[in-house]
Amino acid sequence: MNRTDYAAPLIDSELYAADLYLNHGFNQQLVLGFGVVGGYNPVDFPTPDQSMVQANAHLNYTPNRQFSLDVIAGEEYRTFQNLARGSYSMPVFVISAGFAPNDDIKFGLTASRQIYNSAAATAQDYVDTSVNGLLREHICKPLYFTLLGGYEHVEYFNAIDLPMPLPTLRDDYFYIQPAADIVLIRFWIVGGYYLRRQNTGSVSAVNFRANEFGVRTTIKF
Repeated sequence: MNRTDYAAPLIDSELYAADLYLNHGFNQQLVLGFGVVGGYNPVDFPTPDQSMVQANAHLNYTPNRQFSLDVIAGEEYRTFQNLARGSYSMPVFVISAGFAPNDDIKFGLTASRQIYNSAAATAQDYVDTSVNGLLREHICKPLYFTLLGGYEHVEYFNAIDLPMPLPTLRDDYFYIQPAADIVLIRFWIVGGYYLRRQNTGSVSAVNFRANEFGVRTTIKF
């Protein structure tokens, strides 16, 4: 169950879902499988309630301690209450990969594509496609360097058929964040970062650029 609550005039939504997967481990390195996900998606007016089904394949590949890959990919079929519009289908996926060639460096990558309900009272859903990466390197004994970055593409579609449908908006967002942390003593870390964010949409009112600098400290007990 996943529930999202907003203050008015934004609209709330819920998702009740269950999944069943059958996986077979061919060996310690390779697992293949398939599965289905089914759910019911109540949404506040004016967006109609929806039902969704996903048919997915699953791959998990871990050839050694340095590399791992997990992929769930398939097709989602979505129907809308009272035939508010025709059914909608699209490919979906969740991908995660990690690579650590040695104890001093780590790479991480995640990617996903899923359907979500819009919080705006426009009777629309949106498809969110995102890719995020991480690089963490131990430069020397007290110094760590981290680089985060990501890209997100959001595209809206109408959840009801209207004589004059609402325009379907698009957003392209990216961020990059380099950071450095110094281990002063075993339980005390200090560091700093720079964050660059930028959004470009099909409507110029949502465009923005932002630069942020910060310092941080962590104390572990």
